[in-house]
Amino acid sequence: MGIMPRVYCFGGYMLICRLVVFFVIFSTPLYAQSNVSPWHPIGRYNHEPIRESSGVAASRQYKDVYWTLNDSGNPNVLYATRIDGSLIGEFSVEGAQNSDWEALGIDDEGQLWIGDIGNSSY
Repeated sequence: MGIMPRVYCFGGYMLICRLVVFFVIFSTPLYAQSNVSPWHPIGRYNHEPIRESSGVAASRQYKDVYWTLNDSGNPNVLYATRIDGSLIGEFSVEGAQNSDWEALGIDDEGQLWIGDIGNSSY
């Protein structure tokens, strides 16, 4: 499979605010019913280098491909996986440093966006 991600890195607190608002608005109905769990496991990462996945995004360009990344202290790599967590490939993000990658998003053009927005100093 000829997978090649287009990646952009960004940082900033405005994104954090938007994510918090999004989470609060859209997750509240799920937790209003205490007997309904919206989460159920469908797979597990079985690739040892994926040790602290902190973001995941479904590809809009490649069917059945899911992108993930590791949190701070790990290489600047994106991982293409299947829904069950099995590895398709690793892709180095040239010119970037994983200071504290916390989020992964994808836009309508299929470009991946890495949110280096964490604060590992605490």
